[in-house]
Amino acid sequence: MRPVRRLRATSQRLGGGDLTARAPLLGGGEIGDLGTAFNTMATQIAEREERLKELDRLKSEFVSNVSHELKTPLTTIKLLAHLLQRTNLSEEEKLDYAKTIAIECDRQIDFVGNLLDLSRIESGAYRLRKTRVTHAR
Repeated sequence: MRPVRRLRATSQRLGGGDLTARAPLLGGGEIGDLGTAFNTMATQIAEREERLKELDRLKSEFVSNVSHELKTPLTTIKLLAHLLQRTNLSEEEKLDYAKTIAIECDRQIDFVGNLLDLSRIESGAYRLRKTRVTHAR
């Protein structure tokens, strides 16, 4: 019963969050096979946990980049909209500000469209079509 108790204690450590917990290898037989299988499973869990941490880091970086890409043009649009409310602007300045606002809006629309495409690709809803491309000479 001692090997079973050791395996149970090790499984409780793993279940409690100790991803370094490994069963002592106690020779052959079914208990030895169970210990080996347990250690394989524990290693796979630890590897997945590391991968999840890396994915979480990448997600945070992605969200930070997306936030920046959304905020920067919106700040420009807001500033120019406030400037357009002034009465002492020339028609040329108003036209220039309006053009810049339109450009920044188009940039935002393209960016959001790219995010939606990424979402469709990840969900499998976006299908790529393969077509032959010929080289023009």
